[in-house]
Amino acid sequence: MRAEAAGSARRDQWQTRTSVLDEYKAYLDDRWNEGHTNAWKLWEEIVPLGYQAATSAFAPTSAGNAPHHGP
Repeated sequence: MRAEAAGSARRDQWQTRTSVLDEYKAYLDDRWNEGHTNAWKLWEEIVPLGYQAATSAFAPTSAGNAPHHGP
């Protein structure tokens, strides 16, 4: 139970911080939920939409801090 609460606290912490990806969050969440989990491909998709930051901004997403959906 304690580890579960800590995980929830970390998710909450990241959800309240601003990010250069905020403008693309809805699009990225939709694509992720559709099964498109390759961060490089997702980066390639948002560049034509106006995203200009480096790929390093994707590191947290591809390293396991992806949107959490479910119990």
